[in-house]
Amino acid sequence: MINRSRTVAALAAVTVSAGLLAAAAPANAAANYCGASYRLLKTYKVEDAGYLHVYYSSSTGKNCAVTVGAGEHYGKRDGKSVWIRRTGGTWIKDTGRYQYYAGPVYVKASGHCIDVEGRIEGWNWGGAASVFCD
Repeated sequence: MINRSRTVAALAAVTVSAGLLAAAAPANAAANYCGASYRLLKTYKVEDAGYLHVYYSSSTGKNCAVTVGAGEHYGKRDGKSVWIRRTGGTWIKDTGRYQYYAGPVYVKASGHCIDVEGRIEGWNWGGAASVFCD
């Protein structure tokens, strides 16, 4: 019984430590902007201004994308946009002057390739674009 108590106490200590480490991470690194069923597939750097996150949900069969500002662009209301489409399809976009992020935008593309693009105002609207096949 004593060994079991020590094991539980050790696991609790590890869990608390992990929670503290997670809390120290930047808010935009840990956030899931698309919903609980979405898992992060890939993150693209948008110049030095932020990141384009691409997610997928097997329960909905949809991909999701969000462009998040970083550094001086996180918390600053400036131009941010995110675009997503099933390859060859119509772009679905969210563009505007946002304080933290543009999106989320969703497309149903299970078993197909998608195109994504994220842009943040600054040096010629530095952007990231990619074709992603799940």
